[in-house]
Amino acid sequence: AAIRAVETLTKMRELWVMGDVSAKPSNRHYNIVINALAKSREHLDAQKAYELLMQMQASKDYQPDIISYTSVIECFSKSHDPEAAKISLELLDEARTVYEQTKNPTMMPNMLTYSMVISSMSTNPTLPNVLKARELLLELLALYDETKNSALAPNVYPFNHVLNCAANCIGSAEEKAKAFQIAAQTYNDVRKRDDVEPDSYTYAFWFKCCNNLLPVGEVRSKGVMLVFDQCKADGLVSGETLRRLLAGTPQDVATSILGLDPKTPPSVYRQMTIHDVPPAWSRNVR
Repeated sequence: AAIRAVETLTKMRELWVMGDVSAKPSNRHYNIVINALAKSREHLDAQKAYELLMQMQASKDYQPDIISYTSVIECFSKSHDPEAAKISLELLDEARTVYEQTKNPTMMPNMLTYSMVISSMSTNPTLPNVLKARELLLELLALYDETKNSALAPNVYPFNHVLNCAANCIGSAEEKAKAFQIAAQTYNDVRKRDDVEPDSYTYAFWFKCCNNLLPVGEVRSKGVMLVFDQCKADGLVSGETLRRLLAGTPQDVATSILGLDPKTPPSVYRQMTIHDVPPAWSRNVR
């Protein structure tokens, strides 16, 4: 569908250039096609979305808006482009600059824009990009607290994207320890805010952080056990939460929190599904 959308838009543009005024594309047509690329799983082409954005920028007839920028950034956040994080930051800066210069409300970066840029940091999860993801989250929260603009009102997604970026951090043990500090601050922020509630992915990414960033030991065990208790209390143990929990949690901790025989091998409990735990643990999973 995304490929056909690109082909149709290209044909419209060719017909319009040749003089068919009825085929003149609009901002909306471009946004629909870029969004189709962003939602495509099989044929995601971030560079193609970027090219369409540049076509809009070069035109006097259909200029991009924040929907255009956000959809292109979403494409990069889901891509394997090595420059995805860098390009996403540049696009956010570009959109902010246009908005600050023109005060055009259709160019104001919103909560989704920030969420997609934060998510794109995971495409190259170095410690500087983990720090940048956290910085962007704090910027979003500060803007909302200052303006109370509903378009900036945070939900749990940008927090989850920071947690996931931290969990994927590549580098030395020291760099991973710093990434875990970022994750802990972000998790605590979710718990403290009145306007944001954790979801099952918040917990899944937290367990991913513990198992990816911390060495086996007391700190890691406590980090998993205490938060799993919170996850059960919230009724948010999902299939993804369980998968992340069991992927790297030490055997003694995993069997303890699941109420299993301590001798149960990982090959057994890692096959557990959501149907193998009490229904109350997952009562609020959506």
